[in-house]
Amino acid sequence: TLQSSSPSYLLMASLDAARAQAAQGGALDEAVAAAQLIRSAVSRCQHLELLDTASASAASVLCFDPLRLTLLVDRLGLAGGGFQAAEWLEQRHGVVPELATAKTVVLALGPGTLLEHARVAAAALQDLDRDAHQAAAELNSGAGTGGDGGLATPPFRDAACEFSGSGSVGRAADVAEAACVQPPPCSPAPDYTVAEVALTPREAYFARTERWAIA
Repeated sequence: TLQSSSPSYLLMASLDAARAQAAQGGALDEAVAAAQLIRSAVSRCQHLELLDTASASAASVLCFDPLRLTLLVDRLGLAGGGFQAAEWLEQRHGVVPELATAKTVVLALGPGTLLEHARVAAAALQDLDRDAHQAAAELNSGAGTGGDGGLATPPFRDAACEFSGSGSVGRAADVAEAACVQPPPCSPAPDYTVAEVALTPREAYFARTERWAIA
Protein backbone atom coordinates (compact mmCIF):
# COMPACT_ATOMS: atom_id res chain seq x y z
CA THR A 1 0.00 0.00 0.00
CA LEU A 2 1.36 3.40 -1.02
CA GLN A 3 0.65 6.19 1.47
CA SER A 4 1.82 9.78 1.20
CA SER A 5 0.70 13.24 2.29
CA SER A 6 1.76 14.51 -1.16
CA PRO A 7 0.49 11.88 -3.60
CA SER A 8 1.69 11.83 -7.17
CA TYR A 9 -1.11 10.72 -9.47
CA LEU A 10 1.39 9.89 -12.21
CA LEU A 11 3.23 7.59 -9.81
CA MET A 12 0.04 5.97 -8.55
CA ALA A 13 -1.24 5.48 -12.10
CA SER A 14 2.05 3.86 -13.15
CA LEU A 15 1.94 1.55 -10.12
CA ASP A 16 -1.63 0.57 -10.94
CA ALA A 17 -0.73 -0.06 -14.58
CA ALA A 18 2.31 -2.13 -13.55
CA ARG A 19 0.18 -4.19 -11.15
CA ALA A 20 -2.39 -4.85 -13.87
CA GLN A 21 0.34 -5.81 -16.33
CA ALA A 22 1.92 -8.19 -13.82
CA ALA A 23 -1.47 -9.75 -13.04
CA GLN A 24 -1.96 -10.65 -16.69
CA GLY A 25 1.25 -12.69 -16.65
CA GLY A 26 4.03 -12.94 -19.19
CA ALA A 27 5.10 -9.29 -18.94
CA LEU A 28 8.54 -10.18 -17.59
CA ASP A 29 9.11 -13.52 -19.30
CA GLU A 30 11.53 -12.16 -21.91
CA ALA A 31 13.35 -10.03 -19.33
CA VAL A 32 13.84 -13.07 -17.08
CA ALA A 33 15.11 -15.07 -20.06
CA ALA A 34 17.47 -12.21 -20.92
CA ALA A 35 18.83 -12.18 -17.38
CA GLN A 36 19.42 -15.92 -17.54
CA LEU A 37 21.31 -15.51 -20.82
CA ILE A 38 23.63 -12.96 -19.18
CA ARG A 39 24.12 -15.22 -16.15
CA SER A 40 25.11 -18.08 -18.44
CA ALA A 41 27.64 -15.86 -20.21
CA VAL A 42 29.16 -14.66 -16.93
CA SER A 43 29.48 -18.24 -15.68
CA ARG A 44 31.92 -18.87 -18.55
CA CYS A 45 34.11 -15.88 -17.64
CA GLN A 46 37.45 -16.31 -15.89
CA HIS A 47 37.60 -13.03 -13.95
CA LEU A 48 34.02 -11.80 -13.71
CA GLU A 49 31.79 -13.30 -11.04
CA LEU A 50 28.09 -12.95 -10.35
CA LEU A 51 26.79 -12.25 -6.87
CA ASP A 52 24.49 -15.19 -6.11
CA THR A 53 23.85 -17.79 -3.45
CA ALA A 54 27.19 -19.44 -4.23
CA SER A 55 29.27 -16.27 -3.77
CA ALA A 56 27.25 -14.68 -0.96
CA SER A 57 26.67 -15.88 2.56
CA ALA A 58 23.42 -17.82 2.63
CA ALA A 59 22.67 -16.52 6.11
CA SER A 60 22.72 -12.89 4.94
CA VAL A 61 20.59 -13.31 1.80
CA LEU A 62 16.89 -14.07 1.74
CA CYS A 63 16.44 -13.95 -2.03
CA PHE A 64 17.82 -12.30 -5.17
CA ASP A 65 16.04 -10.03 -7.62
CA PRO A 66 16.11 -12.04 -10.88
CA LEU A 67 16.24 -8.82 -12.94
CA ARG A 68 19.15 -7.18 -11.13
CA LEU A 69 22.60 -8.64 -11.79
CA THR A 70 25.47 -7.65 -9.49
CA LEU A 71 28.84 -8.38 -11.08
CA LEU A 72 31.97 -8.70 -8.93
CA VAL A 73 34.80 -7.09 -10.89
CA ASP A 74 37.63 -6.93 -8.33
CA ARG A 75 39.44 -9.83 -10.05
CA LEU A 76 39.66 -7.98 -13.37
CA GLY A 77 42.77 -6.09 -12.29
CA LEU A 78 41.34 -2.65 -13.07
CA ALA A 79 42.77 0.05 -10.83
CA GLY A 80 39.44 1.87 -10.93
CA GLY A 81 37.44 -1.24 -10.13
CA GLY A 82 33.78 -1.09 -11.05
CA PHE A 83 34.02 2.53 -12.17
CA GLN A 84 36.50 1.69 -14.91
CA ALA A 85 34.61 -1.47 -15.86
CA ALA A 86 31.36 0.50 -16.22
CA GLU A 87 33.11 3.16 -18.29
CA TRP A 88 34.67 0.49 -20.51
CA LEU A 89 31.29 -1.21 -21.10
CA GLU A 90 29.62 2.07 -21.99
CA GLN A 91 32.36 3.39 -24.27
CA ARG A 92 33.08 0.14 -26.09
CA HIS A 93 29.65 -1.48 -26.32
CA GLY A 94 27.03 1.09 -25.31
CA VAL A 95 26.05 -0.96 -22.25
CA VAL A 96 25.19 1.48 -19.45
CA PRO A 97 25.12 -0.14 -15.98
CA GLU A 98 22.63 1.03 -13.38
CA LEU A 99 25.31 1.38 -10.70
CA ALA A 100 29.06 1.05 -10.25
CA THR A 101 31.10 0.82 -7.05
CA ALA A 102 34.73 0.10 -6.29
CA LYS A 103 34.17 -3.66 -6.62
CA THR A 104 30.86 -4.16 -8.40
CA VAL A 105 28.87 -3.28 -11.50
CA VAL A 106 25.09 -3.62 -11.38
CA LEU A 107 22.94 -4.31 -14.44
CA ALA A 108 19.19 -3.69 -14.18
CA LEU A 109 16.70 -5.33 -16.54
CA GLY A 110 13.01 -4.55 -16.93
CA PRO A 111 9.87 -5.17 -19.00
CA GLY A 112 11.49 -3.44 -21.98
CA THR A 113 14.59 -5.65 -21.97
CA LEU A 114 14.79 -7.92 -25.00
CA LEU A 115 16.91 -10.98 -25.72
CA GLU A 116 18.75 -8.88 -28.28
CA HIS A 117 19.81 -6.50 -25.51
CA ALA A 118 20.98 -9.44 -23.41
CA ARG A 119 23.13 -10.79 -26.25
CA VAL A 120 24.86 -7.43 -26.58
CA ALA A 121 25.45 -7.25 -22.82
CA ALA A 122 26.69 -10.85 -22.67
CA ALA A 123 29.16 -10.26 -25.51
CA ALA A 124 30.35 -7.05 -23.84
CA LEU A 125 30.96 -8.79 -20.51
CA GLN A 126 32.84 -11.66 -22.11
CA ASP A 127 34.90 -9.15 -24.07
CA LEU A 128 35.67 -7.27 -20.86
CA ASP A 129 36.66 -10.48 -19.11
CA ARG A 130 38.87 -11.61 -21.98
CA ASP A 131 40.63 -8.27 -22.42
CA ALA A 132 40.64 -7.26 -18.75
CA HIS A 133 44.38 -6.68 -18.48
CA GLN A 134 44.54 -4.83 -21.78
CA ALA A 135 41.57 -2.67 -20.77
CA ALA A 136 43.24 -1.94 -17.43
CA ALA A 137 46.41 -0.78 -19.17
CA GLU A 138 44.47 1.41 -21.61
CA LEU A 139 42.25 3.05 -19.01
CA ASN A 140 44.96 3.50 -16.40
CA SER A 141 47.33 5.14 -18.89
CA GLY A 142 44.58 7.36 -20.30
CA ALA A 143 43.02 8.49 -17.03
CA GLY A 144 42.96 12.27 -16.95
CA THR A 145 42.41 14.82 -14.28
CA GLY A 146 39.91 16.93 -16.15
CA GLY A 147 40.23 20.50 -17.28
CA ASP A 148 41.16 23.34 -15.01
CA GLY A 149 39.11 26.47 -14.90
CA GLY A 150 38.77 29.53 -12.75
CA LEU A 151 35.98 31.35 -10.98
CA ALA A 152 36.89 34.97 -10.52
CA THR A 153 34.90 37.14 -8.16
CA PRO A 154 33.69 40.54 -9.36
CA PRO A 155 36.35 43.25 -8.81
CA PHE A 156 35.96 45.49 -5.79
CA ARG A 157 35.98 49.25 -6.28
CA ASP A 158 36.66 52.03 -3.79
CA ALA A 159 33.87 54.45 -3.00
CA ALA A 160 36.05 57.31 -4.28
CA CYS A 161 36.00 55.73 -7.73
CA GLU A 162 32.30 56.54 -7.95
CA PHE A 163 32.93 60.32 -7.68
CA SER A 164 32.44 60.84 -11.40
CA GLY A 165 28.76 60.09 -11.85
CA SER A 166 25.61 62.09 -11.45
CA GLY A 167 23.08 62.61 -8.68
CA SER A 168 24.24 62.17 -5.11
CA VAL A 169 27.52 60.68 -6.25
CA GLY A 170 28.15 63.70 -8.47
CA ARG A 171 27.37 66.10 -5.62
CA ALA A 172 29.84 64.27 -3.41
CA ALA A 173 32.47 64.79 -6.10
CA ASP A 174 31.66 68.51 -6.24
CA VAL A 175 32.07 68.81 -2.47
CA ALA A 176 35.40 67.02 -2.60
CA GLU A 177 36.63 69.26 -5.42
CA ALA A 178 35.49 72.44 -3.64
CA ALA A 179 37.40 71.43 -0.54
CA CYS A 180 40.49 70.76 -2.70
CA VAL A 181 40.45 67.19 -1.54
CA GLN A 182 41.71 64.79 -4.12
CA PRO A 183 40.02 61.40 -3.95
CA PRO A 184 42.42 58.54 -3.37
CA PRO A 185 43.33 56.49 -6.43
CA CYS A 186 41.43 53.32 -7.06
CA SER A 187 43.21 50.33 -5.63
CA PRO A 188 43.61 47.37 -7.98
CA ALA A 189 41.03 44.65 -7.61
CA PRO A 190 42.36 41.71 -5.61
CA ASP A 191 42.66 38.40 -7.39
CA TYR A 192 40.18 35.99 -5.86
CA THR A 193 40.52 33.31 -8.52
CA VAL A 194 39.53 29.87 -7.25
CA ALA A 195 40.86 26.82 -9.06
CA GLU A 196 38.15 24.51 -10.34
CA VAL A 197 38.80 20.95 -11.48
CA ALA A 198 36.25 18.87 -13.38
CA LEU A 199 36.41 15.19 -12.43
CA THR A 200 34.43 12.15 -13.44
CA PRO A 201 32.93 10.11 -10.55
CA ARG A 202 35.72 7.54 -10.97
CA GLU A 203 38.46 10.20 -10.91
CA ALA A 204 36.88 11.90 -7.88
CA TYR A 205 36.77 8.57 -6.02
CA PHE A 206 40.51 7.99 -6.53
CA ALA A 207 41.61 11.63 -6.27
CA ARG A 208 44.27 12.61 -3.74
CA THR A 209 42.81 13.86 -0.46
CA GLU A 210 44.12 16.25 2.17
CA ARG A 211 43.49 16.47 5.90
CA TRP A 212 42.71 19.84 7.50
CA ALA A 213 42.95 20.41 11.23
CA ILE A 214 39.83 21.94 12.78
CA ALA A 215 40.63 24.50 15.45
